[in-house]
Amino acid sequence: MSAGVEIIGPFLGLALIGASVLTRFGRIGALLGAGLGLALGFIPLNATDTLASMLLAVLGPASASFYTLCVLAALRFTGFADVRGTALFAGIVVAFAAGLYPSAMGFAGADVYAHGFSGILLPALMVGIVALAVLLQATALAIWFGFTALVIGFRLHPSLNTWDALIDVPSVVIALGVLIASLVARLTPKRS
Repeated sequence: MSAGVEIIGPFLGLALIGASVLTRFGRIGALLGAGLGLALGFIPLNATDTLASMLLAVLGPASASFYTLCVLAALRFTGFADVRGTALFAGIVVAFAAGLYPSAMGFAGADVYAHGFSGILLPALMVGIVALAVLLQATALAIWFGFTALVIGFRLHPSLNTWDALIDVPSVVIALGVLIASLVARLTPKRS
């Protein structure tokens, strides 16, 4: 796999941060923020590294869930499309992390991470997610599955483990934020 492909994730992350900061100024602000975030990725930190390459070294390659979150944020910031099932998608990402990461660190009896190399458990979960996306018309889940197919099919992630292609730590943190924001929005009374 080319290192050039891996660098997409940090640039998208910086664009997402930039858009988030300037979204209060409307669509134009979000687009300007995204452009500024992308430009920050080119800032040289030393003779060989840029901000984007340093983020890649620290956080690792992006997963399908991270790409999905970037697309969902872009759709939200620009207001071009209403996406259904964003909170459900975020909840599944967090649930996967809650089952995977403690297991991978040895805090559980079973090694869930090993199922990402072979077996039927993870493919069955993915089929279940597709069925859920169709049943609930959750476009966020469909986008996630599409990115998962792209990441795995075109080997956009260096790991051979499907879990790594599905989720990563930055996307779990963002998904947790999405869940909290969704809960706050539901609990906050609407003003008339």
